[in-house]
Amino acid sequence: MWNKQTETQVKEEIHEICISEIDEEYRVFLSSDDGGTHFVVWFEETIPEKAKILLSSPFKGWRLLKVSCPDGYLNAYFPSSGMG
Repeated sequence: MWNKQTETQVKEEIHEICISEIDEEYRVFLSSDDGGTHFVVWFEETIPEKAKILLSSPFKGWRLLKVSCPDGYLNAYFPSSGMG
């Protein structure tokens, strides 16, 4: 049986991976749909290959989705506050 980590723990770990391993523009959101609550990591233009490997789902007991968006979208609609 696995233990689901807290939202804070998971978000911090995603930030650590994105900053130290992937080094691309990104944002992390907690979202929900018919399947329940999950994390979504947005990247600009394409999803980096390292993200496909390091941020697989399930991630620390949570469903994790990766989304790509046009270049400039993240800064235009979700200005960075210092952490993804």
